[in-house]
Amino acid sequence: GFKVIGWHIPDWLVAGGSYAVTGKTPMTVLQELAKAAGGFVESDPHLPVVRIKPRWPKAAWQIAEAEPDATVPSSVILQINGRRTVSERCNGVFVWAEHAKGRAGDVYRQGSSREPRAAALTDTLYTDTDVLTAAGMAALSDTGIHKTETVLMPVSEKYGIPLAQLGQIWQIQEPEGHWQGVITGITLTVESENGAPKITQSAVIDRYMDK
Repeated sequence: GFKVIGWHIPDWLVAGGSYAVTGKTPMTVLQELAKAAGGFVESDPHLPVVRIKPRWPKAAWQIAEAEPDATVPSSVILQINGRRTVSERCNGVFVWAEHAKGRAGDVYRQGSSREPRAAALTDTLYTDTDVLTAAGMAALSDTGIHKTETVLMPVSEKYGIPLAQLGQIWQIQEPEGHWQGVITGITLTVESENGAPKITQSAVIDRYMDK
């Protein structure tokens, strides 16, 4: 078995009879709950525990001004490269449950015209305003111009660079300026250097480039 030690998506009440768990494993139920709120299940590499996290800890357009979980100075970056993806930036999305016990809502970016709209979201678990908002904001955050940055750097107490964690906001300082994004992937490499272990990490970071 496993234990949930961190629930970082909204709490909400699921109306009786609106969602069936029959035949589903506990992990499947957690994954469906996380997905409904725009989140994911993160398993611990060493312990039988999981954490439920949002894919976007804040709306994508707020990431650049958010408090970062870690800051990486340009002097320790070993390699960096990126790939841009461009889609239409959406400002609103309808979210609803297709049953009588569900809720419906119009989630939109404040200060916008709510247009254009992202594809509507439906899920039996949409039974509360909080989950509607979380799902809608995640969907809107996925639209627009993004750059997938891959940053190779050490894991170093000396430079204050911890092991990256999925869903964290990291600030990357380059000679021409700094930027922030959300960690979406981590690969660790352990090598021996002069008889001592040398640990580097390749962090994949989703960087929002739109307005």
